[in-house]
Amino acid sequence: MNHRIIHLFIALLGFAVWGAGHAKAADIVELNRIIAVVDESVITEAQLKQRIFTITLQLRQNNTPLPPQEVLRRQVLERLIMEQVQLDLAQRVGVQVNDEQVNTVIANIARNNKLSLPQFRQVLERDGIDFVEFRENVRNEVTMNRLRTRQVDNRVAITEQEIDDFLQAQLIRGTLNIEYQLSHILISVPEAAKPEVIKAAQAKAQQVLDELKAGADFRQQAVAYSDGQQALKGGDLGWRKAAQLPTLFTESIARMEVGELSELIR
Repeated sequence: MNHRIIHLFIALLGFAVWGAGHAKAADIVELNRIIAVVDESVITEAQLKQRIFTITLQLRQNNTPLPPQEVLRRQVLERLIMEQVQLDLAQRVGVQVNDEQVNTVIANIARNNKLSLPQFRQVLERDGIDFVEFRENVRNEVTMNRLRTRQVDNRVAITEQEIDDFLQAQLIRGTLNIEYQLSHILISVPEAAKPEVIKAAQAKAQQVLDELKAGADFRQQAVAYSDGQQALKGGDLGWRKAAQLPTLFTESIARMEVGELSELIR
């Protein structure tokens, strides 16, 4: 996706109280400001603050240590920018999520938390989360998931022979139905990256691994450094069967003990 992304810091809205004379600087009250422009869309300071608040609340509820505030702010802003890029693309290619579908997802979330929909709404509002904004975030998340699925389906071509080889290899190992609870930290490298870019990414990944081996909290490191979709959830991928993992990962994970860190995987 070749999208032009420009970061700007500029006043968006304000008002002045005018009297008989000229307005003074102290009379101007800033209401909001643009902090990023993504193609034709903007991200405001209010959006960033609200997302930081929500993410901070989730991390504390999960007992995940918070990274420094400036690190969290950078990660959240980058995530908002990437989300907007995906939402703009989804609109262009016609990926849509209607109100009924959003309602179903929210009802499922409430049910999984053993709450009725009114109770769930009360819990959100008690925690300072606006329900209307939460609803739009759910819509955006479902939209992006559908977009990613469509993009992957359009690009991936797997032969019957490849499927047979994979299943046979998993059956031989006896790991096809084994489930693992996994977390990961992704240090991404652009396509066709220059050697110095790859080297820098590898150095960053090695630094993160060294800090983890020295006792750093994995979830905190994921929030601070990971480029993965689950970064702001501490890198948690949940429970996955071996058959759902790329073979490259399966080979490494099969040799690991519970709680163990892998080495870097390229």
